[in-house]
Amino acid sequence: MDAEDHLADSAADAFGLDSLTEIAWHDAWLLEIYIDRTEPGHRDVVRLVVEWSDEQPRPSEPVTIVEFLECYGLEMEMNFGVIAAEAIDRLWLEPAHPKLAKIAQDFGVDDVTCVCLRLGSTDSTIRIFARAVAMMPDTSFVTLH
Repeated sequence: MDAEDHLADSAADAFGLDSLTEIAWHDAWLLEIYIDRTEPGHRDVVRLVVEWSDEQPRPSEPVTIVEFLECYGLEMEMNFGVIAAEAIDRLWLEPAHPKLAKIAQDFGVDDVTCVCLRLGSTDSTIRIFARAVAMMPDTSFVTLH
């Protein structure tokens, strides 16, 4: 299943990965990370559940599922042991990340983006290598903040 098929099934709002940098990620809360490899190579998804701060611009719903579709890699440098909710410090794109050249060589795709998240509470970094992203409200979560 490619990104278009998945989006048609999920009623999600799809947009370009570069538009992620237009959202106010600072002080949003990372509630959940989920990796879906139920169909390896056909459906590789990294899903984040995010509770948004009041900073603008942000999605209209207080809690949103951010799905990275057609993923080609995930790097996580996570620190644990801090007794605090996981606050997002910032999100940025790394267009010159060395892994992008390897992905292009190995898979013959040149439209993969490296999306980076810096987490302030634990001083952690997440890098997601994906071709598409979608966002949808998550009504199952009760807001924490």
